[in-house]
Parts: sequence; C-alpha cells; structure tokens
Amino acid sequence: KLKFVEWEKMNFSSIKQTIWHDFEREIEISVHKQIESTDSLMEYQLAKAGVFDDVEITFAQKPVVELKAKPLKEETLILDTKKAYNLNIFIKNIIKKIPFDEIRFSFLRLDPCFLDEQIILNLLKYLPTPDEAEKLKPFEDAPLEDVEKLGMPEKFCLQMMKISRLKERLECMLFRSTFWERYTLLHKQITSVYNASVALKDAKCFKELLHLILLLGNFLNGNTYRGGAFGIKIASINKLIDTKGTSKSTTLLHFLVEAVEKNFPNILPFLEELDECGQASKVSRAEVTAEYQSIEQELSKLESELKEHFPLPDNSGSAEEGEGLKELDKFAIEMHQFYKESSTEFKRIQMLSKKMEESYDQTVRFYGEDPKKMPPDEFFGIFKEFTTNWEKCSADSREHRLRQERLEKQKKRELERRKRAYSNAGKAKGADGEDDKAILHSLLDKLKKDTLDVKARRRSQRQRQRSTSVSTTLQQSYSTQNVDPIYQRANKMLRSIQAEASSSLLDAPSTTTSTLVDFNHSVSNRMILPDGGRRRMSASVLHVSPGFRPIFADKDTTDSPMSATAPSSTLLIPNVQDSTSSLRSRRHARPLSAIIIPESTTSSQSLTTAPATTRHVRVRKTSTRPVFDHTLRVRARRMSTK
Repeated sequence: KLKFVEWEKMNFSSIKQTIWHDFEREIEISVHKQIESTDSLMEYQLAKAGVFDDVEITFAQKPVVELKAKPLKEETLILDTKKAYNLNIFIKNIIKKIPFDEIRFSFLRLDPCFLDEQIILNLLKYLPTPDEAEKLKPFEDAPLEDVEKLGMPEKFCLQMMKISRLKERLECMLFRSTFWERYTLLHKQITSVYNASVALKDAKCFKELLHLILLLGNFLNGNTYRGGAFGIKIASINKLIDTKGTSKSTTLLHFLVEAVEKNFPNILPFLEELDECGQASKVSRAEVTAEYQSIEQELSKLESELKEHFPLPDNSGSAEEGEGLKELDKFAIEMHQFYKESSTEFKRIQMLSKKMEESYDQTVRFYGEDPKKMPPDEFFGIFKEFTTNWEKCSADSREHRLRQERLEKQKKRELERRKRAYSNAGKAKGADGEDDKAILHSLLDKLKKDTLDVKARRRSQRQRQRSTSVSTTLQQSYSTQNVDPIYQRANKMLRSIQAEASSSLLDAPSTTTSTLVDFNHSVSNRMILPDGGRRRMSASVLHVSPGFRPIFADKDTTDSPMSATAPSSTLLIPNVQDSTSSLRSRRHARPLSAIIIPESTTSSQSLTTAPATTRHVRVRKTSTRPVFDHTLRVRARRMSTK
C-alpha cells in the first residue's frame, strides 16, 4: 500500500478545452488505431524503466520487513491464571529496583525494598499454597532447561520457597514495619485519657461552676419534685441549653454565661481545665484494648520465633547457599534488635495504661458515674459538648452586646446631631432659654400691633374710598347732564319736587338754625336712571338751617327702583353708575352720606367746592313705605313719555 498524493480531481466534463483534454484524446486515438508499438505512450516507457517499481518501494506506507517465524516457547504453568497475572505485575515492579536473580538475597539481607509494608503484604498474599508448593517442589533439583520452561511467576515462587520459614519471616517483618506507628497512636490515646482524667479531678473552677449550676437549678425548680437536689448526673449539664427563656433566643446556658462573665469571671478558666477532654472524647476503649492486646500478642510471637528458630549464638554465623555464593542471613540479628527496643517501649505503655485505668476509674466515680458502664469517649464527650455549647453561647452574647453597643452609639450620634441642629437653629434665631421667651413675646406684641395698624389703615382707606366714590359719582352724574336728555328731565323733576318741599318746609316751624336736626322722615320714590334702570333709595332726611342743603349720596346699590324725598333745603342725588350691570353687581346697601352745601352755591359749584363745614351725617335705616309715592310715580311717567 502506497502513500497518497494530495491533489484535487477534475470531472471529465470539466476538462474539455483544457490541457488535460489533449492528453486523454491522444490515449484514445492510440487505443482506437491499435498501435502495435507502444513506445510513444509515456506509461509504457515508465513501466519499462522500472519507475513504478521504484515508486512502490520509495513511497510505501510502511517499510517492508521480512518476517521470520519465531519458535514458540513452551512454558509450564502451575499457578492459577489470575494469581499468576497479578504476581507477574508485582514482579515487574520489583525488578525495576532489583534484578530478578537478586530478589532472594536482597530479601535475606533485609534491604529497604523489603521493609515496605505494602511489599510485605503482597508477598504474603502471593505465597504459594501447599498444593502449589507441592507441584513446584520437583523443580528445586531439576535441570536448568526444565526450570527455564517455567513462567516468571513460577520461577519467583520457586526462588522464595528456598527461604526457610518464609511466612513467619514475613509476619515478623510486617510487625516490625508497622510497630512504631501503632505504638505512637496507642501511646497518644492512653496519654490523652490519663491527662483528661487528672485534669477533671483537679478542676477547681469547674467545681465552682457546677455549684452555681446546682443553685440556679434548685431556684428554678423550687418546691417541685426536681427541686432541692443535692447533686445531678453530669450529663445534665448539657440540658441547660434546652431550657428556653421568655425570649426564644435566650436559654438558661446563655443566662449562665452572661452571669459568669459579668459576676464570676474567676470561674472562666474552667474552659482551660476541660481542654484535654476534647482529645480524650475521641478515644474508644474497645479500640485501645484491641490494639494493646494485638501488640502484646505479636511481641510474644516474635519472641518465641526468635528463641526457637533464630537464636543469636547459633545463627550468628550461619549462611544459606545460593548459586555457589554464601550470603549472610541478617534476619535474626535485625529482629533481635527490634524485639529489644519494642519490648522496652511496650513496657512503658503497660505502665501508662495501668495508671490511666486507675485515674479514669477515680474520676468517673468522682463525678457520680460507673466506670464500667461509662466508656471514655462517652464520658469525656459530655464535657466536650458542654464547652462547645458554652463557647457558642458566649459568642452569641458577645455579638448581642456588640450589636447593642452599635445601636447605642448610633442613637447617641443621632441625638448629638439633633442637638447640634437645634443649637444651630437657636443661634440663627438669636436666643435660647429665656431669650427665646422674650423673643416670642415681642413677636406676639408686634403681631398684635401690626394687626391694629392694618385695621386702622383699612378703616381710613374705606373712608377715603367712600368720599372719593361720592365725589366721583356726583361728577359723573353732573357731567352727563349736558349729554343725557333723560337725566335732564329727571333733574327737572327733582327740582320741582324740591321747590314744592321747600315751600312746605318754610311754612312749618323750624328748630335752631345753627344745628342739624333729625327730620325722622322717611321718604321714598322712584327715579328713572340715565341708562334706563331703576333704583330705590331710603334715607332719613335732615332739616337744616337756611343757607345749607344736604346732598345725600348712597354708596350701595340694588336692583330695586330708587325712591327719594327731600325738604326744600335738601338736594337728593343718587350714586349713578355708568351701566346697569355694575349696579346689579353691588348687592349690599350702605348708609347714605350727607354733604352740607350752602344754598347760594350753584349745583356745579357744590360738586367741586364744598364749604369747610362739610361733615358726614349718620343715616339710619327707616321704613321703606313711600310717602309721596303716587305723586312721584305720576310725574315720572309723564316725564318718561315726553
């Protein structure tokens, strides 16, 4: 199979009129004519030159290798297939460090490779069974050719079978490889139980705490069945957290923590006294006992093995022969040395274990429990749980206090901020305390004074407006006389009425000529206004001395017709407006104002120049009953029809 040429093919239909089409055409013509000589064909020339053969060799995908048949090796398989497979993997890992032929001698020398726990375990695991050993035994003295027919696992087992008491050696070596680790753990467990027992028995602060717990419990239980206790089971201290207060977040343990931290700080070192209970609570009596007995048994087994099979005097110079070489067996020497050291350390553990048992029994009884029924992990676990809950409650209380302090600081800052704001506001106003009261009184007085001034100003303004309104009305009414004929006719009618009234008044007795006297005569009549509207006016007409006449001007208007009657010395002039709508917009009547004008003065002069004796006359409302109603009506109709 040859390698490929990287190119892109063209379809046959697409090669027309291209250079490739000419090549194909020449080939077709040559074949069609059946040319006997193919020298003109390039393909023939390449084949003749052997180019294609060279291409097959040069561009072959894989070089051609001449295969030679290997003779099949006949192997004798004795071990189980699965076991042989796993053992073969194990051997390959070993031969990376030690040559295969040196495995047995390295084992006898106790090289570091065979001191590893995992290797020793695998060797014990792959030891040949008695049946397999029986099958391999004939190969111990067999010729080399027969041994070579065995597989590698079988050869390895055959080499290891030449070591005396292989299984016992491996067990002793395994004990040696694990002893110091097991010894350290056992020593730590026994020591932790012993230290915790001694610390609990001598815990003075914790005793005071238990006394405090007993007092609080009796106070809470009172005269109930649970009250009046002389002592409690030590496990009851962990039930304090189950007693809830009025607040669900507060328990009796929280209360106890706060009370101790606030009032009895000398009790707090009890946490250090119970610190050893944490490690002791992890120790299981069953595990410690089992491990202690296991080490003791294996040491005894090692001692007997060394005495019976590997004594030092007899085995110090012994050697085992292998492949013509004598190798020194160091197992006995190394194991005797190990036994001496391990037995010495184990005796220390034995002594420590006895002390631990005695101390533990005393401590458990000291706290009212039975040491046979209460294992160390359960007993010390009570105190571990209590200290854990105590620290948690202490952290909760501390967090609560910090939160309260933050709130207090926040409130204090807010109060100070408000005080500063009030102080700044007081400074802006200019006073505080008594000064504030004085300022307040002065402000009230000023407001009252301003109110009175405003009222006075409004009163004066109203009076000025009334005077101005009368003058303006009179000017407007007289200024329209020259223009409005209706008003002229009304004015003539009033003059005639004035003449009649004057003649009647002259005939009547008069009062003092220098003063104004109430006439107390209500007059009313109707008058046609210049704009066609009607107006009603009621007034109390005053009798005046000769030479003066009052001019009554009503500042308030209504929609009703105006009625007026005056004495001979009185001219009654309405407050005429320019439009009827403006008259109707004024809904409340006001008293009439009287202006005293000398008789000798003309009407036009009286409107502009009034004497110095001008005064406002109080006018009171009288009856609206018309006195000269008939006469005024008749004359008004006549004037309007003309």
